[in-house]
Order: sequence, then structure tokens, then C-alpha cells
Amino acid sequence: MSQASTRAVRPAIAADLPHLPAIERSAAQAFRGVGVSLGPDISPASPDTWRPALRGGTLWVAESEAWRIVGFLAARKINRVLHIDEVDVAFDQQRRGYGRALLGAAIAWARKAALKEITLTTFRALAFNRQFYASAGFMEFAPDRVPARIASLLSREANDGFDPAERCAMMLRLQESR
Repeated sequence: MSQASTRAVRPAIAADLPHLPAIERSAAQAFRGVGVSLGPDISPASPDTWRPALRGGTLWVAESEAWRIVGFLAARKINRVLHIDEVDVAFDQQRRGYGRALLGAAIAWARKAALKEITLTTFRALAFNRQFYASAGFMEFAPDRVPARIASLLSREANDGFDPAERCAMMLRLQESR
């Protein structure tokens, strides 16, 4: 399998937005048969969902060697924190380094912006989720240390049908708090 290069990742442009639902739908195939609950009606977000990230410069896409968009990472800046909302790589392109390249682009952006940390929520037990982020330096928040905005997000996810026992919140500290 070929590995994605960091050159395969670029900031998204408006013309990329219509491609994102198909990538999200394809990426969801990785959850089949792995024993997690995705809720009763999980469907891809509309392209407009990602417009704020596009405007904020926190939406990146990964392109294959054939210039096809095969993945994306959408995040948002909240004060001095970058929160990752979504990372998806098309099912047939997974395990080729695109997810890691997307994550690397977000981390580099956050460092350049002098942010203090990156946060996200993900599935706790899946190797391609929590363990993937842990391998990049993310740590799971201790239950008594989950920030209020993350606790609220986890609660919203539960209301959307995600099993709270399967979810966790993680963060990557980029610099000491000031």
C-alpha cells in the first residue's frame, strides 16, 4: 500500500464541499461489524455543515495521487483550542496514511496559531479511533477533568443516539496554559 504524503493534504475550497458527504458515508463502512452503536439514524452531514470550518481555515482535504478527494478533517477554533469535529477517509483509501496526514495538518495549523490544545470526541474501544489519536499524542480526559463544553458535546452525542459508554473525550496539549 502506498502512503499518503503531507503534500496530499491541503486547505479545502468551496468546490470541495459537495464531495464531503460521500466521503463521510464511505468512511462509515469501517464501523460495520465492530460492535459500536452509531445511533438509529446517522447520516452524512450536508456540505453546508462544513462552511464555518471552511471560512475559519480549519477544513482540510486529502487528495489521492489521481487528485480525487479521499478524506477530510473539519475543526473549529474556540478561544485558544482547536476542536476536531470530524475526520473521515473514504473506506477504500483507509490505512494509507491520509488520516494521519490530515491530523498532522490540523496540529501544524494549531501550533502556528499558538493554540494551547486540540480536543475531540471519539469511540473509546476502536483501534482506528482512540488508539489512533493516542498514537499522535492525544490523551483521554479524566472523567472529573472534562471541560464543560466537551461534557455538553458528549451529552449532545448521547441525545443523537451515540452510547455514552462507548465515547471518550481526548486532548493534545500544544503548550502550557498561560
